[in-house]
Amino acid sequence: MPLILPSHSFEVLFAIPSAHRLEQVRSRSRGGLDRGEYWEHKEYDGSGHLVASYCSFSEVDPTGVCRSGWRKYDSTGSLVAKGVSLLPETSINHLLLNPQDGFISPGV
Repeated sequence: MPLILPSHSFEVLFAIPSAHRLEQVRSRSRGGLDRGEYWEHKEYDGSGHLVASYCSFSEVDPTGVCRSGWRKYDSTGSLVAKGVSLLPETSINHLLLNPQDGFISPGV
């Protein structure tokens, strides 16, 4: 069964500042042999301006193996960060893209 997170967990996972708001704009499920849940969120600053978009997923294959992850895009649609898990306490979860160097490095 796919991992389903309450919305406040997404705020923690994405490290949304308290002055910002996170809105879920889409969610969908997929049945069949490979089951999954997919979410899209938008982050707005205190003035209501879009600052980031997020896509996340949780899937289970026919053998019961789970995988999940997320991607963060800035307001122009450029990928700026991604995570290999929907579990925020995993220290290797945050991977930040360094556009200048063209590689992914562990986040802080």
